[in-house]
Amino acid sequence: MISISIIRAAYLAPVLAELREKGVAVEAELARSSLPTGIAGQPEVWLSLYPATAFLQRMAATQRIEALGMSGPDLRYALQRTTTLKDALAYFFQLATPHGRPAPTEWSLPAPISEHLITALMKLLPPYLEDNYPSIELAATIAGTSVRTLQRQLASCGATYSGLIRRARFDTAVALLRKPATRMIDVAFAVGYEDPSSFARAFRQFASASPRVYRKQLLAA
Repeated sequence: MISISIIRAAYLAPVLAELREKGVAVEAELARSSLPTGIAGQPEVWLSLYPATAFLQRMAATQRIEALGMSGPDLRYALQRTTTLKDALAYFFQLATPHGRPAPTEWSLPAPISEHLITALMKLLPPYLEDNYPSIELAATIAGTSVRTLQRQLASCGATYSGLIRRARFDTAVALLRKPATRMIDVAFAVGYEDPSSFARAFRQFASASPRVYRKQLLAA
């Protein structure tokens, strides 16, 4: 069974901030690396190690991050030769600190957590929802495998990719419905629906209640 190494988006925040200062279109670059485009504003979300390290490698190579005190080959060496992500990124942040000063404590990175395939995907998919329906090809990239292998592994667990998406949408919607100030249209957008009525129909099929009724039940409990 496939497992996926995951890290919090917060640990890429210093890199994203430096790239913004250099005028890089961060959201476009995140999308090119199969990362959620809104992670700068969502530091608590989980990211897959595979696209996260690919993003760092590509930024080092294409943006020439010498302004941070490092070069592309240095980063590639760190990522390829160190035995853990923690060691690699610790080396990266050491290189990224100008004039050899110690890296700020908020730049420290713990070792990634390895999660079972379905558990990891349920953590990783929600931030992609607002960018529309995440394709199974994207999920395979996140998992570091092929579409066929991903489908086979899910089937061995009695799951389907479309079922995971429905569950991820529902769980994300419920978390937002618990917040009374969140507008229904914003809940719909957050889970990938441009039309709130389409969201309401899909939610009702899953929960046997409309989003508004479900919210009332949640807040009354």
